[in-house]
Amino acid sequence: MGETVDKLGIAFGFLKSSFIAFVALLFAWFSFQSYRGAGIEDLQTMLNDSTSTIAVMDSVYQISTGKLGTSYEVTCIYQVDGKEYRTPLTVDEDPGSDDFLPIFRIYYLKSDPSVICRDPEKEIAKKEADSGSIFYLVLTIGCGLFGAIMALSAIGKFKILASSEN
Repeated sequence: MGETVDKLGIAFGFLKSSFIAFVALLFAWFSFQSYRGAGIEDLQTMLNDSTSTIAVMDSVYQISTGKLGTSYEVTCIYQVDGKEYRTPLTVDEDPGSDDFLPIFRIYYLKSDPSVICRDPEKEIAKKEADSGSIFYLVLTIGCGLFGAIMALSAIGKFKILASSEN
């Protein structure tokens, strides 16, 4: 009976280490994308191509509150080349307030009209400020190392589990 408990404990440890490694490496990937300024090219293409249209906001929206403030996810309904799109967009203004206009201009990518932005110039400036940030570099390296250590731990537990089967 004791041997079964050890195998279950090792198997659980393997799964736990694998999951933590996956999450850490995924977080490292997204941190790296922020560090290198991913997405700026698409935003610049929207501006250069001047691909914009008028969107209408759906009346239903979601509120997200965090340490950085409150944001709202609205669904934009718009048409490009006769095809209707319903794409989520995050805005800082409260869509329920009287000051918010439910009809606004959005920019979209000509190659993929479901990729939209309300203010590409503002987003480019924000991404350029974040790109090259030492914070994102340290976060990427830290999460990458932690994920690699957890992956090695998972491999070690898997080897122990495999050798105990024999």
